[in-house]
Amino acid sequence: MAVKDNIDVAGVPTTAGCPEFAFTPGRSAPVVERLTAAGAVVVGKTVMDQFATGLTGTRAPTGPWRASPTRG
Repeated sequence: MAVKDNIDVAGVPTTAGCPEFAFTPGRSAPVVERLTAAGAVVVGKTVMDQFATGLTGTRAPTGPWRASPTRG
């Protein structure tokens, strides 16, 4: 599964779209713990607008999201 970047995953930086405020949690959020206990595998975190204040992805520090040419 992919986890939104304002939800903690143990050992993976949480930035909420703002690298200056990044921290690496020692424990996952309860929802992530429940999902992984049920067999889900975290494969990464998603890009998001800074502090979830936008609607289009244009406020993300990585720039706007672009579709992969092979995935549409």
